[in-house]
Amino acid sequence: MNEIPAIVFQGTDSCSAEILESALSIYKKNGCSDEFLYDLKLLVDDFKAYQMENSHEVKLPKLTESEKVMLKADMMDETYDVFFNDATDSNSKGFSLTRDEAIEKAEIMLESGDSYVNDYTGGTISVVGNETGKTVWEKEIQGPINKSESSIQVYRDEELFSSTGKSLIADVSTSSGYDNYRILDKSTGKTEPLNVGDIDLSKQSPESIKKLLSGDKITTINNSATLVTVELIKGKAGWGIAESTSKHVAYSSQISI
Repeated sequence: MNEIPAIVFQGTDSCSAEILESALSIYKKNGCSDEFLYDLKLLVDDFKAYQMENSHEVKLPKLTESEKVMLKADMMDETYDVFFNDATDSNSKGFSLTRDEAIEKAEIMLESGDSYVNDYTGGTISVVGNETGKTVWEKEIQGPINKSESSIQVYRDEELFSSTGKSLIADVSTSSGYDNYRILDKSTGKTEPLNVGDIDLSKQSPESIKKLLSGDKITTINNSATLVTVELIKGKAGWGIAESTSKHVAYSSQISI
């Protein structure tokens, strides 16, 4: 940034004389010359005299309506999610990403054959503002990618979901989808492997995964088509997803093999 910041005060600003008087005291305290202080004191007196003679023009400064709109847009910390839509249904991934991050995530999902892509073939994938509901990016879902016709890409250390205390991380491949799940414990900064067991995380809703990350139990269907209640458990060699009726010590033994 090469421009020198500057600010202009006008006599019609009801706060200007008070601000300049405060500046005069600060300059004096920090050792400015008597000549500088004298010149600034004359300016303060000019402001006071103008405001006494033109009190009807003195008021608090205001922004124009267009300026307010522009600044509100800058003030808003906008986050974005990825949505899948077709003629009968809509689903989101539950992300809170920047615009560019969300678009990159959506493109990765299209390339990697995310389970949602298969479910919403013929529909659309879009990036939508969480606060505004505005769609900023959208593509039609043509169908599953023929992996033999495209080069395989792997996106490593992708943060899929996050809660207050933990994040779910995985590698995303255009040939095999999600792989190498890990848990980042934000309290320690340590990332450790996650044994998902008999649960397909790619088929879980964002709400369910966030509950797991927050330490809650969820009821879901495992890969054997059985309804089970599971929870996230910390073991000696990392993290695991296990049925809530399982003893933690048994899981610890399992993952240490």
